[in-house]
Amino acid sequence: INLVHDDKNTLKDLIFLIKNLSFSKSNVIIQKKTMGLSYSGCCEKLKSYQINLEPLEKGIERCLKSWKKSYN
Repeated sequence: INLVHDDKNTLKDLIFLIKNLSFSKSNVIIQKKTMGLSYSGCCEKLKSYQINLEPLEKGIERCLKSWKKSYN
């Protein structure tokens, strides 16, 4: 089963989302134009289970908060 959200995101989208949520001032350099393309698969099988998934941004935000707690 592809465990992906209905929304299609690229790796580049995720990088900038994490960068913004973590207030990182690091530069992001994409070496090749082909890097940062869509990484996700088909979500149709997962959708058929009718699981209420949380938005990707919320999940990443929760992971970042948990990570901060464990390193402070």
